[in-house]
Amino acid sequence: MKNELFYDGQFLKWKDKGLVFKITSGTQSNQIPEEQCSPDAGPVPEGNYKVSIVDQGMATIKCVPGRSTNGDTKKLSF
Repeated sequence: MKNELFYDGQFLKWKDKGLVFKITSGTQSNQIPEEQCSPDAGPVPEGNYKVSIVDQGMATIKCVPGRSTNGDTKKLSF
């Protein structure tokens, strides 16, 4: 299955799922195209990227002791 994500500088769009996320790339003062080559500060360089993702079923998230008040385990489904 081919899933496509598109980032337009403000939103990440997952067309197949009908999802849209408001996101940023780069540190606050470096979010302009001219800063793409600034290491550890600038935005992700423009271009096409290919990412391989393998479906491994439902994710389980365990709360870390000291960071949670109840130690619950939560299941997420994508």
